Amino acid sequence: MNKVMLAAGRAASGSPLADADQENCAERVNAVVSNPAPHERSRVADFPTESNLAMDRTGLFHPYVLVLLCESLVTASEVLLKLGARETANLPPFLPALQWIGASGLQSKWVWLAIPCMIASFVAWLWVIRALPLNVASMLASVVHIMVPLSCLLILGEHISARRWCGIALVLAGLVLVAAPRTATERLPVFPS
Repeated sequence: MNKVMLAAGRAASGSPLADADQENCAERVNAVVSNPAPHERSRVADFPTESNLAMDRTGLFHPYVLVLLCESLVTASEVLLKLGARETANLPPFLPALQWIGASGLQSKWVWLAIPCMIASFVAWLWVIRALPLNVASMLASVVHIMVPLSCLLILGEHISARRWCGIALVLAGLVLVAAPRTATERLPVFPS
């Protein structure tokens, strides 16, 4: 890549190159950017190319929408697991040897509904971390600390104390601070190929 970039620099600075080299210089740079050597992939991944710019980042595939989808699925799975735990709390164990891991919960339809939610949240999370830097994505995932208590209040009827409401407000304030993109990489998420 360095030879190609050097040739591109010479062409831009007016150094004499053969006509064929001048015509092929841009093509060689694009070829290197689209097919970088393994040791150069991390540098090239942040470089916006035509193919990266063409990818749609609107609608469901916008990274922030994907974070909300992922954390909604996590919230749903948590609530479903709680419903399953309530339902099976007083049932005798169907596999006594596995009682120590809570295997009686597998007798509940709610637990079985939670499993696909967890798998779907895992898939959504993979899309999120492909589109955003991990330090931003992990901070945005804190929205789950708002969604789970609200879901517990609305669906499970659990009480939320004043201290916890203050904590929820602090998490929300932190999310507002983190959600604004600060760098070009965050404004233009790149899916490495």
